[in-house]
Amino acid sequence: MPELPEVETIRRGLVQKLGNQPLVVAVMFCSAHQNIYQNISRLQLKEILLGKKLHHISRVSKTLLFELGAKLTLTVHLGMTGKLLLHEESSALP
Repeated sequence: MPELPEVETIRRGLVQKLGNQPLVVAVMFCSAHQNIYQNISRLQLKEILLGKKLHHISRVSKTLLFELGAKLTLTVHLGMTGKLLLHEESSALP
């Protein structure tokens, strides 16, 4: 599990990589766990996120907060691996 300084490094790297321009969230990939979300399916979550713009990335403890406007925030915990993969639309997925 990543320590607090590592999570902050990841947050800063994402802010640097994404710049000041909003990012359109197109697709979200998540772990193999089936019961990751409460009261919402992966398909419903994808529909909610589709087309939203990323305005700001912040951190509370070891959780990253992706602020998508309209009082919508996606929270991401890096789990045991400490990895968050950023996929550019022009590149092929591994």
